[in-house]
Amino acid sequence: MSSSQLINIYYGDYDESLFEKHIDIPIVAVVNQNAGIVGRVRINLLKSNNNMVVLDSRVKFNETTISSILDSIIISKEVTKKQGDFFISYDLKSESISGKSTGASLTLGMIALLENLEYNKNSIVSGFFDESKVLQKTGGLPIKILSISNSQSDTIIIGPNQRTHTIYEKYQNKILTKNIDLQEYAKINNVKLVETSNLEKVKNMVLNKKL
Repeated sequence: MSSSQLINIYYGDYDESLFEKHIDIPIVAVVNQNAGIVGRVRINLLKSNNNMVVLDSRVKFNETTISSILDSIIISKEVTKKQGDFFISYDLKSESISGKSTGASLTLGMIALLENLEYNKNSIVSGFFDESKVLQKTGGLPIKILSISNSQSDTIIIGPNQRTHTIYEKYQNKILTKNIDLQEYAKINNVKLVETSNLEKVKNMVLNKKL
């Protein structure tokens, strides 16, 4: 992203008096090789407008996640042509957050706040948008699909060319490869898998005007 758009990063406590409004976005994460979890990211629009983001001090963010948050802010402002400061808090029953797979969810949530739109919580977007606003690949999809099948959401939206997933299994001191058709795997688990490419298409799928 453009290095000229410097965003100040702070850590703080959850303080509703500082917030204008908030939105909760469902997200899915991989806990380990065999388990995942569905949670939420809460994005609060602050009453200030100082080109900053405040990260929940109760959560440990790694550098990759922070970078993804900053990219999401830049993209959301480019798309909406609006300014705003945000407070970001994750609820994943984990004290630490890593990776970029929630980046697209953050971007869409920020757009929803800035444009006063609703988010369709039946859908979970996994991945992040690059500088061209194309949805990029994400890992752990079989685990994420299984996790979503046990949640209130029923759809996972991912970037293109990810239908086939390769897993590796150890058998008698040998490493075997196995290809999974994710579309079929999702169908078996009563989850709708949608592959799409750019931000505008994803936005049309999950964001709606408030009545």
